[in-house]
Amino acid sequence: MNVLIVDDNTTNLKLLRAMLAAEGIVVAQAADGIEAIESLEREPCDAIISDILMPRLDGYRLCYEVRASKRFRALPFIVYTSTYLSNSDEKLARELGADAFIRKPASTEAIIAALREVAGDLQRRAPELLAPPQELSLMKEYNERLVGKLEARTIELEGLHDHLRRLVAQSPAVIFTLRPDREQFAPRVASESILTLLGFSMEEALMPGWWEENVHPDDGAVAAAGLAQARAHGSQSVEYRVRHKDGTYRWVENTIRVARNAAGQPYEAIGVWTDITARKEYFERSLQERDAGLNRAQTRFRQLLELGPDSIVIVNGSGIIDLVNSQTERLFGYSRNELLGKPVEALIPGKFRAAHPQHRAAYFAQPRVRPMGAGLDLKGLRKDGSEFPVEVSLSPIETEEGTLVISSIRDATGRKELERALREKNDDLEKANAAKDLFLSAMSHELRTPLNAILGFTGTLLMRLPGPLTTDQEKQLKTIQTSGKHLLSLVNDLLDLAKIESGTVEVQLQAASCQEIVAEAVSSLRPLAAAKSIAFETTFPECPLMVNTDRRALVQIVLNLGNNAIKFTSQGSIRVDVAESEGAGPPMVAIQVVDTGIGVKAEDQDKLFRKFQRVNGELCMEGSGLGLYLCRKLSELIGGRIEFESQYGRGSRFTLFIPACPSTDTNEKLVEYKKHPRT
Repeated sequence: MNVLIVDDNTTNLKLLRAMLAAEGIVVAQAADGIEAIESLEREPCDAIISDILMPRLDGYRLCYEVRASKRFRALPFIVYTSTYLSNSDEKLARELGADAFIRKPASTEAIIAALREVAGDLQRRAPELLAPPQELSLMKEYNERLVGKLEARTIELEGLHDHLRRLVAQSPAVIFTLRPDREQFAPRVASESILTLLGFSMEEALMPGWWEENVHPDDGAVAAAGLAQARAHGSQSVEYRVRHKDGTYRWVENTIRVARNAAGQPYEAIGVWTDITARKEYFERSLQERDAGLNRAQTRFRQLLELGPDSIVIVNGSGIIDLVNSQTERLFGYSRNELLGKPVEALIPGKFRAAHPQHRAAYFAQPRVRPMGAGLDLKGLRKDGSEFPVEVSLSPIETEEGTLVISSIRDATGRKELERALREKNDDLEKANAAKDLFLSAMSHELRTPLNAILGFTGTLLMRLPGPLTTDQEKQLKTIQTSGKHLLSLVNDLLDLAKIESGTVEVQLQAASCQEIVAEAVSSLRPLAAAKSIAFETTFPECPLMVNTDRRALVQIVLNLGNNAIKFTSQGSIRVDVAESEGAGPPMVAIQVVDTGIGVKAEDQDKLFRKFQRVNGELCMEGSGLGLYLCRKLSELIGGRIEFESQYGRGSRFTLFIPACPSTDTNEKLVEYKKHPRT
């Protein structure tokens, strides 16, 4: 089906065309009745859908002309209107020959249904021509209705015109029209609000040359360029100054839009002047305040730079020095003016200068804070050519000009000299310590031999082998024996310490039964506990626990821990336990020494394993303060560790963890142990 649609509104035409095309209908279109008749002459159609209110020839007249034509009067004719909506309007349309009357807006289904209804009968009989009296009556009614519509529209337009005039008059903006085909800025109409904006009357503003004379001399090119841009692109907005009648200038925003006819030619330009003086003044004040704030911030920043103890050098991404402080002048010997604008490589010794730009570029590619003393050995170059050690910290900052880097530079000469002196002192101390260790190791025989002789002869006298002793003699000999043993213990501790710290102690790790080694140490501890009437208990598992350890070192550790427990326990009991450790990680065996002695105060526990530290010194107990220190060192040598917990007044628990043998070694040693148990 081919349908001709007639409407002077292009939007309505597009919408109706899309609705019909979606149903597979071929559509032709016309903007008014005359174009519709011309289209029918060129290409007949199957139906017509027409608006009523159109220029030149409206829908009523088009319907009349179609029905008056012998060629076209059989065509189905549908009226589709949004202006003529009354029942009398529909009656007139049908009397003029319309087959259907549809009020806008209507759905696609309603329009298609009307088309099918009026065009369904292809053999429909053409309407009879109107008789002259009937035609005259209808045309009279048509003219009266048309005049009425025109009068109503005229009144409506006059009301809109008055409303628009009031809006324009009350608007703070100045509205004007121009001839867009002229180069000069020559308005044809201007709103009365120009009096409020600039103090000139509308008549004064429309006088020839007024606009050019009152635009600020510095802004004439801007105003002319805005008009040219509007002519070229259809619209433009520019800002410039216009003189008030009192001689001052007002800032205006001039927005111009060019209207074009159907052929695309400009026929009028509409412009608006909006007073933006207050906004400009606000922005100007804001800029001034911002600049003042920036100046204050820069001043404070420079003051902070000057107050800092270090040399400050600020460098841009090209490696050029932007800012330095007075400390930089004193440190490098340059004046400020000599450094500004120079490459930072001027402060770097020549042997490092060639590679520095590459390092600098890599840093700017990934800027980050680098603290002072980052482990780099850096040098600075003074103006006199002398080099000196420096420490440099780097801090990137982002600015409008790009990334800058603040370099804080500190003369490290004093620190380097102090480090050198410390190294020399450390070397001297190490030499002295080595000499001490060598002396103690070498003197082990000379120190032990006379002590062993004294103890041996004392023991012989106490055994009364040379003869009987008086009570006083026996008492004095026991005092000598006790003091000798204590002195020998001190000598042994010192010699062990010297050997451990000199690295001359050698351990031999071998698989052995942990219970057997601990029992050996316990046999020496029981008499000491019995002498103080302290109960001494042991808890060993039945199955031997095989450990990979040095026998002598393990015995010494258990002896030291047991002696400490006996020394600081006046009543109660001491218990030595051996068990498998249940912690995560490699298999370990735990040896615990638990006492009910005085314990260790919380504030003393952190110095318990330090050498020459006696945390219970107020008890006047004998000792060198080396026992626990040697225990920890020996445990580390055999791959173990010592942990402890203590509560002052309640007692202590020391636990030694040592590596257990791997399972295969354990099984082999266990078989060997059962065949040949050691006693």
